[in-house]
Amino acid sequence: MRILFTNATKNQGLFGRVDGNGVVKNVTVGSHSSVTSGSDDLGGIVGKLTYGTVENCRNEAAITTNGG
Repeated sequence: MRILFTNATKNQGLFGRVDGNGVVKNVTVGSHSSVTSGSDDLGGIVGKLTYGTVENCRNEAAITTNGG
């Protein structure tokens, strides 16, 4: 899977925010993906994780932030 976020705001990733009983399983974000932001709460798979679960996932994306 390939994703690209540039100049993203908060909660950016394949799944912007996971909370409560949210579960993300068996996901790979490839090395041709990137997330760039001047803010925080970003990731290749989940931008912000609050009480959820990420299981058996792999991120190869480049993550760049210059803020937050």
